[in-house]
Amino acid sequence: MALLASAYRRAVEVADGLGAGSIAFPSISTGIYGFPQPLASNTAVATLRDLDPASIERCILVAFDSGTLAALDEALERP
Repeated sequence: MALLASAYRRAVEVADGLGAGSIAFPSISTGIYGFPQPLASNTAVATLRDLDPASIERCILVAFDSGTLAALDEALERP
């Protein structure tokens, strides 16, 4: 889980350094690597909520299937 969170943090850091205004993420590691979707979604949402980049105004979480969408929706509903 720590490595997954680190991937999100680093990607945002690089995008912020480039002055990007937005960034989009697929559900990292849940495909052929088989990382559990609910845990991946919770990790993504929690990690991205904790960041405070200077230039990123919009972060898009991309769901390619209904299971991913449901997991992301559930993670986003948590405070």
